[in-house]
Amino acid sequence: MSKRPTPTEGEETPTATRPAESQSVSALPDLPSSGAPSLEQMRRFWDGSFNRLGTYLKQVGDNLMSEFLIYGVAPPSRRQLLRKVLILGTSLVVTRAAPAIAAPASAVKTTARQEVKIEEENQLMPEIMHLIKIRAAQNAVYRAVSTAEDIRNWWTRDAALDPKVGGTGEFGFYGHRMVIKVKVAELTPPGHVAWDAVSSTGGGFDGTTISFDLKSEEGITSLLFAHRGFKAGGNDIAIASATTRWGFYLLSLKRYLETGKGTPNPEDTELIR
Repeated sequence: MSKRPTPTEGEETPTATRPAESQSVSALPDLPSSGAPSLEQMRRFWDGSFNRLGTYLKQVGDNLMSEFLIYGVAPPSRRQLLRKVLILGTSLVVTRAAPAIAAPASAVKTTARQEVKIEEENQLMPEIMHLIKIRAAQNAVYRAVSTAEDIRNWWTRDAALDPKVGGTGEFGFYGHRMVIKVKVAELTPPGHVAWDAVSSTGGGFDGTTISFDLKSEEGITSLLFAHRGFKAGGNDIAIASATTRWGFYLLSLKRYLETGKGTPNPEDTELIR
């Protein structure tokens, strides 16, 4: 492209109109001059800021192109253009956000506590789940997880359970040094058993729930086991240990129903306490 002639003396010099700051940011929502802004105020501020910033960046780009068309100056590269408009536009948003940045320390602490509380509420609760398939009738599997007589053959010999909704159960391990207590919450034969108000020696199982869900197809019963309600941020090692032990005892349940011989406590010598 041929370079356009430089204006001679006395000629009017054409200029590219640059966007005024008032045109691009005057409509931005104000933040409070004192105190910490609410989450809704911050949301409205940033939504408005980025909408106006987009308009401003387009104006800057159009002006740079106008300079090229008027003076014949080579247009900037994409990288140079992006750098220029970001520096110019972002400075406007940062300037308007200054009151929030300068909020009092007490307000900042309050906001931080709110953020921690929200994070704690949204933190995922650990769960223990196992799926095991057993070559046995569904009715037999249901009895094995809902009556003390059968539980003694795969989980622990020290078992007592009142098999009705509202009934209680107590399961002892290692000479009753470790005890797990439950309340029967739901019984839907032959497909569902649920215990709640679970408590245990040491408190590791306190407040948790345990459920067994059964489904049979072509002589194979699928058992979905779930132990839920552990405290978020709890002892990961204890939960990992419980996961391993439940897996061991569910395999003991499978062996009991398929071969007639399980490995309940205290015969669970493969498990190292």
